[in-house]
Amino acid sequence: MCQLMGVSRSAYYDYVRRTDNYSEKQCHEEILETVRGIANSSNHSYGSRRIVKALNALGYPVGRWKARSLMREAGVQFKLENGYLATPVASRTDSTAGLTDRNMPVKNTGGF
Repeated sequence: MCQLMGVSRSAYYDYVRRTDNYSEKQCHEEILETVRGIANSSNHSYGSRRIVKALNALGYPVGRWKARSLMREAGVQFKLENGYLATPVASRTDSTAGLTDRNMPVKNTGGF
């Protein structure tokens, strides 16, 4: 085919490589703009897991680690509204806090 077109093989494959890279760069920039848009519309409350779900719903098949690198590259960070992550009430209680409030029966040990 290259002889028919009058082009060397190396020039043909160089052209193919350049056109593929251009489309990849264009697609990458498109995904970055989408990530920025998702972050802005969510008021930067979406982390990488939610970004993955949103990108997959929009037709961009990416995983969590790819989404994290895209977020880093786009300059998007997850922001907490109140400055801390809420933890469940059960995990905040001290395990010995309820011991003093119990009514425990006392055995007569016979001399002690």
